[in-house]
Amino acid sequence: MLNLIKSNRMEHLVDALCRVISQVPEDPMVPEIIGIQSRGMKQWLTTAIAKTFGICANVEFLFPREIIERATGYGKNEGQYLPLLNRDMMTWAVMDMLAHDAEAAGASPSGGIAPLAYVKEDKNGRKTLQLSRKIAACFDDYQVYRPDMLAAWATNTDGAGQSFQAGQSFQAGQSGRAGSHETWQAPLWRKLIQLGRPLPQRVDSSEFVGPGKGHMPQRISLFGVSAMPPGFLDAFDILGRTLDVFLFLLTPSSQFFFDLRSKRQIDRMALDEDDTAEEDIGGASGLFDDLFIAQEGNPLLAALGRTGREFHGILENFDYHEPFGDLFEAPAGPSMLAVIQSDILNLVHRGKNLDAQVLPVADGDLSVAVHACHSPMREAQVLKDLLLDAFRQDPGLAPHDIIVMMPDIEAYAPYLEAVFSQAPKLPYTVSDRRKRSESRTLDAFLNILALTDTRLEASRVMAVLLAPAVAEKFGLKLSDRDRVAEAFTAAGVIWGEDGAHRKRLMGLGFEENTWQFGIRRLMAGIAMPDGEDDLVGNVLPGDGFEGLDADILGRTAHFLDTLFSCLNRLTKERTPAEWGDTLKYLVRSLLETDHSNEGDIGFLLSAIDEMAAQAADGGYDKPVGFPVIRDIIEYKLDQNISQGSFMAGSLTFCNLMPMRSIPFKIVCLMGMDEQGFPRTVKAPGFNLIHTAPRPGDKQEREEDCYLFLESLLSARERLIITYTGMSISDNTPIPCAGPVAELMDVVAAGFEYPQGGSIQTDHPLHPFSPAYFRAQEDKSPLFSYSQAQCRIAETREMLKKQPDTPLFADCGLPEGAQLLDFSEVEVGHSGEISLDELTAFFRHPVRHYLSTELGIVFPEPRDQIADREPFQVAGLAQYHLGTLSLSLWDDPRSAEKIRAAGLLPLGSKGEMEWERIRMLAAPVRTLAESVTPKTAAGHLPVALDLGGVHMTGNIGDVFASQRVVSGFGAVTPARLLKQWIHHLAYCLTAEAPGESVVIGRDPKGKAPAAALTFSPVPDKAKAYLSSLIGLYAVGRQRVLPFFGTPGFALAKTLVSRGWRPEDGSIPEDLLDSAMEKARPSWNGTPFVPGERENRNTALVFGGKAPFSDRETLKNSGILATALTVFIPLLENLHDFS
Repeated sequence: MLNLIKSNRMEHLVDALCRVISQVPEDPMVPEIIGIQSRGMKQWLTTAIAKTFGICANVEFLFPREIIERATGYGKNEGQYLPLLNRDMMTWAVMDMLAHDAEAAGASPSGGIAPLAYVKEDKNGRKTLQLSRKIAACFDDYQVYRPDMLAAWATNTDGAGQSFQAGQSFQAGQSGRAGSHETWQAPLWRKLIQLGRPLPQRVDSSEFVGPGKGHMPQRISLFGVSAMPPGFLDAFDILGRTLDVFLFLLTPSSQFFFDLRSKRQIDRMALDEDDTAEEDIGGASGLFDDLFIAQEGNPLLAALGRTGREFHGILENFDYHEPFGDLFEAPAGPSMLAVIQSDILNLVHRGKNLDAQVLPVADGDLSVAVHACHSPMREAQVLKDLLLDAFRQDPGLAPHDIIVMMPDIEAYAPYLEAVFSQAPKLPYTVSDRRKRSESRTLDAFLNILALTDTRLEASRVMAVLLAPAVAEKFGLKLSDRDRVAEAFTAAGVIWGEDGAHRKRLMGLGFEENTWQFGIRRLMAGIAMPDGEDDLVGNVLPGDGFEGLDADILGRTAHFLDTLFSCLNRLTKERTPAEWGDTLKYLVRSLLETDHSNEGDIGFLLSAIDEMAAQAADGGYDKPVGFPVIRDIIEYKLDQNISQGSFMAGSLTFCNLMPMRSIPFKIVCLMGMDEQGFPRTVKAPGFNLIHTAPRPGDKQEREEDCYLFLESLLSARERLIITYTGMSISDNTPIPCAGPVAELMDVVAAGFEYPQGGSIQTDHPLHPFSPAYFRAQEDKSPLFSYSQAQCRIAETREMLKKQPDTPLFADCGLPEGAQLLDFSEVEVGHSGEISLDELTAFFRHPVRHYLSTELGIVFPEPRDQIADREPFQVAGLAQYHLGTLSLSLWDDPRSAEKIRAAGLLPLGSKGEMEWERIRMLAAPVRTLAESVTPKTAAGHLPVALDLGGVHMTGNIGDVFASQRVVSGFGAVTPARLLKQWIHHLAYCLTAEAPGESVVIGRDPKGKAPAAALTFSPVPDKAKAYLSSLIGLYAVGRQRVLPFFGTPGFALAKTLVSRGWRPEDGSIPEDLLDSAMEKARPSWNGTPFVPGERENRNTALVFGGKAPFSDRETLKNSGILATALTVFIPLLENLHDFS
């Protein structure tokens, strides 16, 4: 007997289910079979049954298709194994047929569309795989929605289109295009059914395995079914003649709602009637009748309930029994949510001059709310605040009473984890993610496969080694991996296994910068003594490992050798069975198995075995390239969804999918924007289901609309909807999803807000908007529980209230001061400072303060692992090579050593770059030789007592009567300032201090080399150095507004025009000229970035412009610090003569 149990409340349905299974069957040992459509429903039912009976045992939860397969003995053929015609197996079979039977698979004698035209230029087999997968998906849908058509194909051997008239697959006027697809699909299907057994196409009672035969119980329950293919309903109806079949249906309305139409559908029917009447007045009667009986009823059910209407309408064609009578219940309470649910239940259309009157929304009624945000991140932040507020208002609310659903959990998971893991924390789980997203082991395996046919860039290979399963396989710890990355980067590894690998990719087998090159350098570095710079067998020893660390290098070399060996195994074609063995060998060789990833490794090996078995079932035993195998493995891992954390006792984030209509106190829907929902699935043009649709067919968009309706009905207290409703770039509105718009229209027509509110709340772009923190003042719907964002908002509001506050008003500098005296400022509690620490501070005081005092460090671009060899040497690389060229000037093998270090571009371009750099270094060397004494340079230890401050350090490049410092770098303000500090310490330490000569390239390019001299200042050195130390002390307490290059330009312009501090105020025209000189170094040029573009400066300064006018510059403190630092330097700086 087919039994229907209907209700609009899941709680009543589960009570009825418990009443059914409480009746003990004749054989109590036979498992109870309950049909479900999602694994989440299984977990909820298991808990509900256990609450009723104290235990849930001996219950099998199966999908409806699995029940039919078991009932019909599907897959068994007189004791012989017969593979099932599922999508994966059919994909392999279709690939085989497309490759070997073009006439049957793709040629059309009538000139129709042939699928082989798509794969004509398929070099690696991926196009054939993609096409085969789509064809297999179509055939799998045919088994469910067009069994009659497949039966006609199976019995007709002509392949002609006449066979489809019996199945009524196509409507009149559609046979032309559809027929062209039939001519190749029909013979393809006939070949497929020779390889495996399809789902029963015509079901009769003789096919079912009845009770008492060890296969089926006396009853079957299908719980919470919202839709089912008509063929499945036929099967369960026939099965009901032998067994008791109970269908527990979540039904939105207790009324007859199967002929409801939305206003849009009614208008469309009216237009169709007009068009038909114009063509044939007599033939329009059918449409007129449909239009006459069509009614809108409840607009939400009419607009969103098409899937449910068709399903319940089809059920009315069957004879069924309703054993429990009316289980419908009107929602209680005056909230907007309860009224909307009640209107759906009773088919009420609420609004002016309609079935029911407009209702006022009670103050504080948040049962239905829509929140428009600027991004998924903002959606997550807004939702967290809403949930925190819900917990505050309802102490009895628990995290497991809330479910958050969205169309694509993968897109939102990173934002959810970033927001909900921050304080204040909420316990949460993320369900329905792909297996590879939750498993670092699976992700590592796929990353290894992705290395095939790549350049083996250093960053990608190091990313594989970062995976715990890979590192543990080769005995490497986390700290070891960091050292390995640094060592191989220093050894010059960029890309390529070796010269042979590069030759295969680019035709030239350069060995430099390859992995083999790096290993040889590091191995030589271990074997040779420290400081060895001679070539060893054309290899320049590299630093990185020494002593016991050699074991780390050996393990890394083992990893690289194993990895490259495995990747080389993937280059030739193999049969699917051979590929299965190869991939399992790769897993065993590169991935460690332990208790933490044992399940993932087992799942991976099962997926590989399954791939090989499905290929064998599909009759595919020919060699295939690795790209096809990789696509299949990735597809398998992506299709498998993790369900283990659904309803795990905490706040649940999951996909919006069928049968998620489990009741929760609060239901949240995220990502409800027009682009994301309803989801759009494009069917291939040869899908005959879409060519001639029938009632009950799968329609993804309509199913999503019904999911939204079910979600609305499953909310018991609140429904919260968020979506990206404004552009993050220009704030333009973005439409919400169609179902959300329907809900908002219903609210607008049937409810009114006496306080002038709205169902939708538009949120600001930033979470620190002041609007969130003055909700108590203006009764705004905006609020936030984030203390961090509140502090940011308070700070910004304070700054807005003080628009005339000078830049760096809290830096401790007198406003408008020109020169500063910090000779008496204490350094700190220790009273100690090193020479290197002081010079490092003045290199960039803002960066120094952010990094040392606040812990804010911006990674430099050079910190990233390079994946491409340089084509032109510039910047720091040029400086490094120039320095090396000076130190190796007299070495006849200097070019060979530099190339052996991997520092040059490949080939002749590297030789040209090396010669260019030597040409730049030659004038510097010539000038240095003419100035530097012939005696050896020495070092001078520093130990100074500067009024309570003890300075230590070491000064180099000291000769008998002077200091001479030469280098490849340009004589920039930063370099001058460093040498000025050293010169001051030298003057205070040496017994008879002399000049300090600084030699380098001319920064302006007017001369090939430049030499500048600092005069000895033994009498003033202590005051100058104490002043600099005072600035250092200020810069340790707060940001010091000192910037080397702009400050040097300011001071140099003033000094060159004759201004001195004793002259008093700076003339306005002179200051304007100085600002004009300094402004490019602050703002930047098209070729050189300015100081304001430095990320540290931008963080502190923001969009402020200190060089906009004279008063702003003076009040910023930049002028005062520049003059304090650079005036003494410039007064004692001279050209060398």
